[in-house]
Amino acid sequence: MAGRFCQQCGAELPEAIHFCLRCGAMRLDDAPPPVVAPSPVVAPRPVVEPSPERPRVLRRGSRVALFFGVAAAAAFLGWLALGHRNVAAARTGAPPRSAAPAETAERGRSEPPRTTRREPDPAPAPRAPDPDPAPRERAREMDRAQERPEDGGAARPIVASSYLPDWRGYSFRPELAFDGRLDTSWQPQRPGVGAWIRIEFRRQVVVEGLDVANGFQREDALGDLFVQNARVARAHVKLCGREDEPIALAFDPDRRGFSRFTFPATATDCLTLVVDEISPGTRWPDVAISEIRVLGRE
Repeated sequence: MAGRFCQQCGAELPEAIHFCLRCGAMRLDDAPPPVVAPSPVVAPRPVVEPSPERPRVLRRGSRVALFFGVAAAAAFLGWLALGHRNVAAARTGAPPRSAAPAETAERGRSEPPRTTRREPDPAPAPRAPDPDPAPRERAREMDRAQERPEDGGAARPIVASSYLPDWRGYSFRPELAFDGRLDTSWQPQRPGVGAWIRIEFRRQVVVEGLDVANGFQREDALGDLFVQNARVARAHVKLCGREDEPIALAFDPDRRGFSRFTFPATATDCLTLVVDEISPGTRWPDVAISEIRVLGRE
């Protein structure tokens, strides 16, 4: 029997030897049968049904652009229709129409008419009763004599040493001390001591006294202006022709309404009231006199 050789290294193999003594390779007839790996089985692909096509949705920017485009087109068509209407109106001689009246009419049908509510003017402070009502008729007679010259009255325009400029709708001119109202006042410039106000008569009259409403006797959005402004504490009156005989007046600064001062009847053609002392206010140092009434007769 022919010898056997190693198929790995070519060495001769004895009969009784089952492996090569040189490289250790096993004889072919003694080697276990080769293990044949099973061929892989390919799994069939799942059949995917096509999904229904979703409708396309416009993005936000596209929707906004579309909205403005439609609005612009509608405005243009309206303007074009209005132009044609005006042309037709011009041909027929009718006045042209505009969009504003139609809009106003449409709004009037859908909304009730709007009314503007006017706040009532602040009521003037009530007059305090006269301390002595007996000479009331004389005071009325003198009030008629103190009408303005253009009305044929006896008094000339009122003059004063000074007065404050207008402020926030308030006026402080000297003639406001003779306007018959307590919610207005004459206020001289600072300091108030030494300030004077004079009334001159167009003809000689007989003066018997004064009614003076001290301070700014008004309450409004700023509060109680009587206590916020200064008031007269002491003053004196000078009658023209009797300047060397001043008549002293002492006020109660906390008294509201009128304070009456009487003195001997004197014929004169002017009267001057001079402030000698003031009582300070809680907010402003400006002294105020709301009203002066001359008691007497022509």
